[in-house]
Amino acid sequence: MVTFSIIAFAEVARSVRLINILFGVWLIAAPWLLDGVSSPLATGNSIICGALLIALAIPRGTIKDSYASWDRYII
Repeated sequence: MVTFSIIAFAEVARSVRLINILFGVWLIAAPWLLDGVSSPLATGNSIICGALLIALAIPRGTIKDSYASWDRYII
């Protein structure tokens, strides 16, 4: 998650932040999909972290530079 967040700092690679949404969904679903005993505290922590990761990956921010014909691909 940290690696993809750092990559997404570059304007031309902003779409990489959408991968963090998938990681957030996984964090929310993992306690129920994986076998093993997890405490309610660990499950709650996973849900909160997943929701925060999704919420922080959604904002787009401003584009400061122009990249010619690539501008339409920068989301």
